[in-house]
Amino acid sequence: HADAVSAAFHHGDVGPEAVLRAMPMFAGSPLPKVATFLLDDYNWIVQRLADARSAAALRRYVTALYQPQIARLGYAARTGESQDDTLLRQALVDFLALDAYDAQARQAMLAMAQNLWRASTPEQLALDSADANLLTTALSVMVQAGGEGVARRLMDELKTNRNPEHRHAMLEALGAADDPAVAAMVRSYSLAGGLQLRELATLYYSHKRQPANRAAFWEWVQANFDAVLAPYPDFA
Repeated sequence: HADAVSAAFHHGDVGPEAVLRAMPMFAGSPLPKVATFLLDDYNWIVQRLADARSAAALRRYVTALYQPQIARLGYAARTGESQDDTLLRQALVDFLALDAYDAQARQAMLAMAQNLWRASTPEQLALDSADANLLTTALSVMVQAGGEGVARRLMDELKTNRNPEHRHAMLEALGAADDPAVAAMVRSYSLAGGLQLRELATLYYSHKRQPANRAAFWEWVQANFDAVLAPYPDFA
């Protein structure tokens, strides 16, 4: 049924209110795909149709909708839990922290990242000390809260850390920077060399996920078009 609601919305047969009314029917499902199926449509509605006041109300609505799931799952993996619970926690915490801006989810992820920072040395971040399934979200919130200093620390770590999972998490986190000055620094970093093509894609995708970055990112791409394309082979 969720796919039918989404398809009807995309086709223009129903309006955004139909999506919002349908969400409670699926939010409590233990299956990650079902529980989260309408979140992309929800984000589209909030980001493109809602004014600031309506967006705030919709974020309160969706946070309350998924609060029972978070209460059940918690913010830490449990011994013997199902893969569905692990994946659902990952998806919901990421959504609540980075799309819905839920204070509780953001605080939990910030605390995880701060613990990681405290366990680190000047030479190496203790990235394995955090839950691998929540590492990207935790680092993203840390970048947004900590600004330039955190971003530069991740850039330094990327110089030496060759672990693919760690690199992916750090690049997504850098892309999530939403402070204008830090976001500009991240865009400049992407042109400095040292990142593989798929890593550039990870950084850029994360960067444009943040609504605050989209206009500046598009202007930057146009102003630096040749440099942005330079790493790609001609056939790409």
